[in-house]
Amino acid sequence: MKGTLPIGRNWNRSRLTMHLCRLILFEDDPAIAETARIGLNDLGYEVLAVYASADDTIDSLNELKPDLVLMDIDLEGSMDGVEAGIEIHRRFGVPIVFTTGHDDEPTISKAVETGAFGYVCKPYSVQDLESAIEMALYRVARDRERDEILEKSVGGGIKILMEILSVVDPESFVRGQKLGVLMRDLAGALGISPTWELEVGALVSHIGHVMIPGSIIVKHRLRTPLNSVENALLTRSPEFGHELLMHVPRLEPIARMVLYQNKEFDGAGFPDDAVSGLDIPVGSRMLRVLGDYVDLETAGTLKVQALQIMNGAGGRYDPEILREAIRCVIDVPPKGARPVTFQELKVGDCLVAPVETVDGVVMVAAGQTITPVCLRRLGNLETLSGIKEPLYVTEEPLPDPPPVPKSGTEVSEPV
Repeated sequence: MKGTLPIGRNWNRSRLTMHLCRLILFEDDPAIAETARIGLNDLGYEVLAVYASADDTIDSLNELKPDLVLMDIDLEGSMDGVEAGIEIHRRFGVPIVFTTGHDDEPTISKAVETGAFGYVCKPYSVQDLESAIEMALYRVARDRERDEILEKSVGGGIKILMEILSVVDPESFVRGQKLGVLMRDLAGALGISPTWELEVGALVSHIGHVMIPGSIIVKHRLRTPLNSVENALLTRSPEFGHELLMHVPRLEPIARMVLYQNKEFDGAGFPDDAVSGLDIPVGSRMLRVLGDYVDLETAGTLKVQALQIMNGAGGRYDPEILREAIRCVIDVPPKGARPVTFQELKVGDCLVAPVETVDGVVMVAAGQTITPVCLRRLGNLETLSGIKEPLYVTEEPLPDPPPVPKSGTEVSEPV
């Protein structure tokens, strides 16, 4: 029939599904399993394995790398076929075609709701299996082709936006690149994966600046006072960025991340709505921390002092994200610092990084000069709970840090 997908033994596969299909069959009836295996091999499929249970067999997919799994819903073992199918698709992304001896609607609906790529009711012929397999492979190939087209359009859209930003506001372009690297490291520390949305969000965090007159950006960089209209436009930069990104396919989560990047954990900041705490997108909460850190560092603030300032900023940040950001940055040897063991620490040394117990509890803040009393106190601490080494010191005292910003105000540059 015209317009239908031709499926059968002699069908020439379309360019979307033209490859040798490697299958794994889960079937607990030996007779059915053997008949299906032989028939599928005769049709040109490669049956990699036949399992009667999902117990202790799912891990094998990591090595066998099948294109598709045929799964009996009524599988024996600790997991039925639906549970096994969900686990396989979650871990390996392999499409599942279910087979079942039940033709009742609840059973079929249960299979379909798992995201199954097809189902076949028993008793079935080998041709029934072939039809279901080819339809599933066609869907997979079609979805893959669609995703490739979308990825190209997304990548092209991001590239254009970044090129515009690099011309209109080179400083924000460089800032975004720094944020992207830090965002990847912080995501790893927080156990967040994949990280591409977070990294892209960091790269384009200031894309809203392309909608603001350049004179306002220059005045802000030079710390020239802005009038109320100019300040309002600069405050709305995340909103402008959100509007731009919403026009790029698949960037809706990134657009929301950019919109809420200036939102503080306690609900203050832009946008002025009721969103606060964990309801703020995690990428926005990460940008709030990293953006302020990069801005302080760019302004010439020492790394450790920047973190001291941020630690005293009240409800501005997500505490967990701030803690992990500090750990990720502090664990990198500070620039110009000298690493020493506790035994090498002496009176007159100035701490460039805080002194922590082996459990990560900060006992002495960075910036303090070691006095005889402080050294004896640290000696007692070393005896009781141990001190994390190396310590980072300099013999030159650190300059006084700038004042702690109040919650609801910007640190250096707004993001």
